[in-house]
Amino acid sequence: MKSKPRAVFMAFGTKGDVYPVAAIAAAFASDQEQYQVVFITHSAHENLRMHLRANQVMYIPVSSPPAVSPLEHYGSTEVTFSAHKREITQNHRHECTLIFEDIFGDVPNVEGDLIAINFFALEGWSLAELFQIRCIVVAPFVVPYSAPSSFERQFRKELPDLYKYLQEAPSHKVGWKDVIHWMWPLFAEEWGSWRSLDLKLSAFPFTDPVTGLPTFHERLPSPLLLKTAIALSDIRIFSSNMHYPGACITFCKEELLSDIQWLDDRYGFSKEIVECPGYWPSKVRVCGFWFPPRKWQFSCNDCAEISASGISGNLNKQNKLCSAHLGLQFFIKFPAKELPVFIGLSSVGSMGFLRNPRAFLRVLGTALDISGCRFILFSAGYKPLEEAIESYAKEASSCSEQTHWSNEGVSLFGGRLFCFCGSVPYNWLFPRCAAAVHHGGSGSTAAALQAGVPQVICPFMLDQFYWAERMFWLGVAPEPLRREHLVPDKDEDFYIKEAANMLVRALDYTQASEVKARALQISNKLSNEDGVSEAVRLIKEELRSCQ
Repeated sequence: MKSKPRAVFMAFGTKGDVYPVAAIAAAFASDQEQYQVVFITHSAHENLRMHLRANQVMYIPVSSPPAVSPLEHYGSTEVTFSAHKREITQNHRHECTLIFEDIFGDVPNVEGDLIAINFFALEGWSLAELFQIRCIVVAPFVVPYSAPSSFERQFRKELPDLYKYLQEAPSHKVGWKDVIHWMWPLFAEEWGSWRSLDLKLSAFPFTDPVTGLPTFHERLPSPLLLKTAIALSDIRIFSSNMHYPGACITFCKEELLSDIQWLDDRYGFSKEIVECPGYWPSKVRVCGFWFPPRKWQFSCNDCAEISASGISGNLNKQNKLCSAHLGLQFFIKFPAKELPVFIGLSSVGSMGFLRNPRAFLRVLGTALDISGCRFILFSAGYKPLEEAIESYAKEASSCSEQTHWSNEGVSLFGGRLFCFCGSVPYNWLFPRCAAAVHHGGSGSTAAALQAGVPQVICPFMLDQFYWAERMFWLGVAPEPLRREHLVPDKDEDFYIKEAANMLVRALDYTQASEVKARALQISNKLSNEDGVSEAVRLIKEELRSCQ
């Protein structure tokens, strides 16, 4: 009896890095019932399990955290952050290898087997080579790293034959454009030692494991990449002390340092938003934004069921939340003439950038004092922020200020700030808001564009700086806020007032008629796109072309 072909989707990183790829896995499984579909990610994304299971996708967790911040490593004298990071990476790769051995090790390969990875799951590339499986790249975000300025010079010096091999490659074959666009980390020492010592592959891709010379007898097709955004070579490099286990890259302040038949490179962003430059590799494909199903984005199952019943026919229910979250719904709806402003920083807190949550709350309170706004703040499960909110609420109660607690939410500053520790879909919330203040993640940016609401972006790392600048260029956001103008480290009056004034000034910009009109114009252009379906179509098309 012939075995089913296997499709393994592997995505690492935070929620915005993982959920869009999970959406493609689920859509692919629903469309291609002949496949056994597996999704590998961090155990921190356990909430995906039931949603994927409903779409016949097996969820396999890896114990590594989505990201490791030096600020969360408490300065142990016994274990340095570098050693801690190295241990996490080693364990992460070992787990991934065991999972692949379990999936592909005991059963002969079947025509149509494939592996799909995001940019934080680069070990999947070498594992695909080890098990002789086709590999594709699906990227819901921009290439999150750029080759050091000395990379090409060092590559040419140390690997002259391989450099010539890649430079002379025909445009439709894998070549230097692919390496410099996203593959360059695979030639780093950390990957090379893992490939040679653990996987028994050649230290460098496209070389013979015995001679070390390029595989002149075989030139692979240029990788096809499903894209959401541009390469980071177009973006200035900004500081970030974050480590992503699956990427094997630690970003620092000084510098951001087979039988695989093809590699597909695909991006999940819109051509309406991002221009596709001519220097990209020949097989880059842009699909449109990849939005997870709305039901996946509710933290409350009752709210998700109500919304689902609305989508299936009862439009009245589609706009409602469950009885436990009437506080949030009431805050959004009243007063009807004064739409609230959304504020959410997603995983920024857990990554170590929100060092003083109380100062952040003071900025919001001061901004409310000098404006006519109302704010909805999502805490994104960041405990220090939630503790600061609770502390503020208790202080306000003791001072007889009206502070109203509701399930998963609390109102502060005279009822003008509603703090919510759960989550609701942005495509449900943003159309009910006057503007969205966020960190510039690709998912938050895309949701605001889709909803047609102006944005205020305060970027912290990686592609967030690109999105912040791009939204300004498109006319839907003011110039990006500096970090200290939203989340100052110092809880002093001068810094709080300066930050609040900058935030209010940015919000005033978003309410200009031309900014709101531009946001609606772009929303209309995006309304007919279905990025997930387009990604599945391109994967199927490429599979057929390789048969």
